[in-house]
This record gives sequence, structure tokens and C-alpha cells, in this order.
Amino acid sequence: MEISNTYCGASSLHVICEKYKFEPKKPLILFKDDKIFDNFKWLDIINCSGSLDDKTFANIPNLEVINIRNCNIEQIFDKTFLTLKCLRSLDIYKSNFPINAKTFEHSTELETIRFLENKRPISNIKLFETLNKLNQLFFCKASDLIIAEESFLGLNNLHYLYIQNCSVEVINAKAFVNLKSLKYLFMTKNIIKQFSVEAILALKSLNNLVLYDNQSEESKPLEINYQEFENLPQLQTLCFQDVVLKNLDLTKFTNLKNIQLVIGQSNNEIVDYLNEKNIDIEWISDSNFVEDNEDINLKQNIQICG
Repeated sequence: MEISNTYCGASSLHVICEKYKFEPKKPLILFKDDKIFDNFKWLDIINCSGSLDDKTFANIPNLEVINIRNCNIEQIFDKTFLTLKCLRSLDIYKSNFPINAKTFEHSTELETIRFLENKRPISNIKLFETLNKLNQLFFCKASDLIIAEESFLGLNNLHYLYIQNCSVEVINAKAFVNLKSLKYLFMTKNIIKQFSVEAILALKSLNNLVLYDNQSEESKPLEINYQEFENLPQLQTLCFQDVVLKNLDLTKFTNLKNIQLVIGQSNNEIVDYLNEKNIDIEWISDSNFVEDNEDINLKQNIQICG
């Protein structure tokens, strides 16, 4: 059996595993010791390969956070995460990670999932059906996304959805119909071949809408009637490009509290325009729009692990 190159990370609750080949029905061995480590809460898996199954994490049953980076995972068997009753956060970054409808079936405590520049297309139909506690979902640099009615089935408590730098085949009219509690939608720098504005209009709980620099298949700005979003009853914050804001009748957004402008992206003209209309401006960092941000929300994981 291959022994992993493991070492402690940011805290006594954090362990890192590198260059390890996972074998079927064999648990991950930490520090050359085949025993149960019930103290570890956070595991980084870096440059590893092999297959994952229900025995892989048997020796570290209390994990709350798993980060998978630059890995070539050939196969993920059903019930891989079955023993991890406390798993709350999963990051999959620049990895071959074959996901199917059974992958997260038993991960009912998951609150955050991030797919960041994965090497295999994500087929997200009914992928999250059992994840009633999921609060945040990220797609970054994903390819060939198809977002339809069943894509987010089961995500009754999702509050934050991020879709950034992705190639999206279609977002149909019922794409977000199951996201009854969504508060924050962040869509930037995507290429979207087919898009229906009705998808967003279905989000009756939405507070914050970021639609910034999305393009159609022809590399032209995505054609959206932004004025229609005045019909979202809870919408309080917008982040659109300057040219979009200047062509909106913002007085019809009855619950609007502020406009988010990106530092370094907005000019004085739009600032003066919003000031004239007595609309509050909230400046946000352009780091939110970085294309290759592998440490996205890393601080959150550190807080989880102490």
C-alpha cells in the first residue's frame, strides 16, 4: 500500500495529503499510521490519483472540509462520502473528478460546494437532490453547463449561487425555479449560448443581482432586458455594467437600496449619474471578478477549522 505524504496544515485540525494513489476498499493512511484520526476537520488532497469509495475516508470520520486540487480521480464509487457525517464544505479545483447523481447522495450536511476549473464537464442534472442544507454553490470555468429545471432540484435553502467564467449551453426559463430561497445571484464573464430572462424573474426572494460582462456565443454582450428585473419584489442591490445602468429607469426598482460599482471598472460619468438620482453607491473590489482565484473563500474554511 502506498503511504501518503501527509503533514499538518494551518492548525492542529488541518492535514494535507500529496501525491497519493487511492486504492479501492483501502483507507487513506495518515503519517504512516493505520489508525483513526478523529481530531482532523480539514483535509487538502493535492496532486493525487486513483479511485474513491466508502473506505477512503474511514480513518478520518469527522472531516468538515475537503479541498481537492490538481488531482486525477479516475472513479468515484457510490457512498464515497457516506462515513463523513460532518462534511460541510467541498472544493474541487483543477481536477479530473467524475461526478454523477449518486456522488453527493449521502452528503446531507454539505453547506458549500465549489467547482473551480475542473477538467471534466459537470452534468448537474439532479446532482444536488438530497442537499437540503446547501447554502452556497460555485461554478467557475466550467464547460458545457446545461442549467434546466432539474439542475437545482432539492436546493430549497440555497442562498448564494455563483456562475463565473463558464461556458453555458443553456439557461432555460425554469432553470432556477427550485431555488425558492436564493438571495444572491452572481453571474460574470460567462459565455451563454441560450438564455431566458424568465429564469431570473422566478427568483422571488432575490436580494442581490450581479450580471456583469456576460456574452453570447457570438462574443457579443448577452441580450437581456434588464428593466424586467424591476418585477423582482425583494431586489435591493444591483451590479451591472455602466452602459446598462445608464439605460435603466431605476425609479421603477421600488426596493432598490444601492448600486454596486466595481473599483477600476466604472467611470466618473456613471458615478455622477447615480449621485444625481440620489442612489447610494457601494464600491466592491475587482478581486471578486478575478478569473483564476483558487483561494476563493479560503478564509471561511480557516474559520471552520479554528
